[in-house]
Amino acid sequence: MKTERGQSLVETLWVLPLVLVIGLGGIQLLWLFLCFQLVQATAMHVVRQASLDGFNRLRTYEVVEKRMRPMPGRVLHVPLVKRIHPSNTQIRRYGTPITDEGRRYYQLDTNFALARLDSMPFDERQLWLRARTLQIELVWCQPLQVPMVADMIGYFLRYSLDINQQYCNLQRVGRAPMMAVKGKAAAQLQAPLRIAITELEQD
Repeated sequence: MKTERGQSLVETLWVLPLVLVIGLGGIQLLWLFLCFQLVQATAMHVVRQASLDGFNRLRTYEVVEKRMRPMPGRVLHVPLVKRIHPSNTQIRRYGTPITDEGRRYYQLDTNFALARLDSMPFDERQLWLRARTLQIELVWCQPLQVPMVADMIGYFLRYSLDINQQYCNLQRVGRAPMMAVKGKAAAQLQAPLRIAITELEQD
């Protein structure tokens, strides 16, 4: 009888930590799921704003800060907002070099007349029209704050080869592990897209 009780006690001691870790893992996953939904919604707001103002970086980060404010556990960091489409090659090909207040840009016009579409071959015209779709990727670094689970996940994130995760690893100095949560969205350009020539030179 005593042997059976001792055995069940040992089994309980083995099972309890496992149940605890699974429970905490579930909480962390729910937290990350909420973060992903919010990041995706924010990416949609960002690309809408960018399609109207030519991808103004200052306004872009204002939108990100405002839309991500409800996220619990967020900490101050610089999120990444990347232009996926049009590519630098497309902007150089279909854009017009301009200078504004001493800064040089390539401007991708949305006005058919300015783009001289009538003089373009049909295939070239289709490529130009496709280049008018702006797609961005938002990378948000979310702290992992659930006890035990955060450290376990953080250990593996530290050795991640993903460039976005490596960026978030640099953001975590002296803080909880941070996971890169990504969202993508696209919209048709409603205003000319301006990209600094210095940004294109980084390609």
